[in-house]
Amino acid sequence: MKRFALLSALILGVAFVFQSCRGPEGLPGPQGPEGPAGPEILPAVFDVSATFTAANQYRQSITMPSKLEVYDTDVVMVYLNYDVTTIGGKEAKIWRALPLVVPVNTGFFQYNFDFTQYDVEFFLEGTIDLTTLDNTWTKDQLFRVVVIPADKAPERKAAVDLSNYEEVAKAYGIDEAKVVKLEAR
Repeated sequence: MKRFALLSALILGVAFVFQSCRGPEGLPGPQGPEGPAGPEILPAVFDVSATFTAANQYRQSITMPSKLEVYDTDVVMVYLNYDVTTIGGKEAKIWRALPLVVPVNTGFFQYNFDFTQYDVEFFLEGTIDLTTLDNTWTKDQLFRVVVIPADKAPERKAAVDLSNYEEVAKAYGIDEAKVVKLEAR
């Protein structure tokens, strides 16, 4: 019986300790310190100049910037600066989406790419001997990489033609002044 009384008192004591307080809410506490900067907000855009040679097996790659968080559901588009024209007295780059097939006298070759969450690789492939290509096609080729987050799709009102860089830039609010330049390796 003594044990029962002791056990009952213990249970009541524990219940009393864990009983929540009731009454008006107190004043808010002080503002906490600012947290660390989050990942870069997408879409992210960067330019890469690449030279293709037999020594690099007609391949060049870049590592995604460390502050850029790319998910496997995101879309990565690559465009080649195919030409430059003048519009209204101003120079304008002509961007073509990859893969881009280029016919030549003896067959064709194409600029192509693949990517992971961590890198993008640009390469040439085709039905011709790539060593026969003129430097016009292999030296200092300018690529523009656009990383579009999968969660941005619902924000669009209409479909965007991803093969048209100007349409992509307009739809996602790409600021040409903020395009980052990266080095190929």
